[in-house]
Amino acid sequence: MSYTPAMPANSKISEFIERAKTSGAPDQALVGILTARGWPEREVYDALAAHYEKLTGIEIPRRGGSGTAAKDAFFYLLVFATLATWTIALGSLAFTLIDRWLADSLFSATYYYPG
Repeated sequence: MSYTPAMPANSKISEFIERAKTSGAPDQALVGILTARGWPEREVYDALAAHYEKLTGIEIPRRGGSGTAAKDAFFYLLVFATLATWTIALGSLAFTLIDRWLADSLFSATYYYPG
């Protein structure tokens, strides 16, 4: 039974990995060499996964989610809470400045009592 990966890796990387693995090169050395030559680390690891899938004939299981949903939710909550705090503070400052610049004489804090 042969397995065909869903996303084929870059052919240049795949060919290099095939030849290097037959020579006995370790995976970390291949990742280091290819990333040093400008290949994205994600593509290199995808090519290694494709190599092992082809070698074993078994699909490498993928994790269901991205794993960062909770972290992203917390980050967005923090960002929106900060935005709300700054918006309320800015509005309060604006109303305070308007009250000082355009003071209403009927509601003045200083009273004059003729007496």
